[in-house]
Amino acid sequence: MRTPLVRRAALSAAAVCLALPVTACTGQGAESGDAKGKGPGGVRALSGGELEERALVAGDLPGRFDVRKGGAADVVPGSGVVTDKAACKPLAHAMAMVAIGKPGATARVKVAEMPRTDASLSPEEAARAALDAPVTSVGLASYDGAGAQEAFRALRTSTGACAGGFTLTLMGETTKVLAVEPVAMPGKATLAWTVTSEVAGEPVISKVMAAYVRNHLATFSTVSPAGGPVAEPLDVLDAQTAKLRGARAVGS
Repeated sequence: MRTPLVRRAALSAAAVCLALPVTACTGQGAESGDAKGKGPGGVRALSGGELEERALVAGDLPGRFDVRKGGAADVVPGSGVVTDKAACKPLAHAMAMVAIGKPGATARVKVAEMPRTDASLSPEEAARAALDAPVTSVGLASYDGAGAQEAFRALRTSTGACAGGFTLTLMGETTKVLAVEPVAMPGKATLAWTVTSEVAGEPVISKVMAAYVRNHLATFSTVSPAGGPVAEPLDVLDAQTAKLRGARAVGS
């Protein structure tokens, strides 16, 4: 009979692939270079470089967080995400860190909250704590005009349509999402969900959040690699949205 630690370790790779796919962090949109033109209202997307400057770095969070920049290998096209319910595709994009709509630039980081050290833990307990440490993928997208608000509205629509679950196929790998439960958040510019998926026959809980700031959208997908419970990544969300607020909408 497998110990709980062995069972959780067996789930870890599958859980990470669900919420932090190695080859899927953001989708469409310019990755670098200058954004061209302006959208409705004279507001244009930031360039790739400008958006990268507003992505989280290590100094933006307390020392227990490890922040790493995403790379070119993390990008797949939006066509790599397929759902059996069309209305669930925006939420699936947020879960898989694929951009929603047609942003002018995208950026991504991964944030791991390191476990607190405790010399009293046994080796197995320390290993379990390391596996339970939550990891958050942060996807940023900057849009012309009202593109961020439109993407946000599409996510809001997903809330009711996907409550009973849906099937997600990511780059050919199929996952059954069992339930999507909205989480109440203050204000009108932030959405959050608790997502229960089936991975290797076991339920895995992840937290998905989205927030728009001016003409930018940030999505957050948090999972414990071992499939354990996680909380909303509020420290990460607060730090990232604060940094985006420092980005004046170009043309406004």
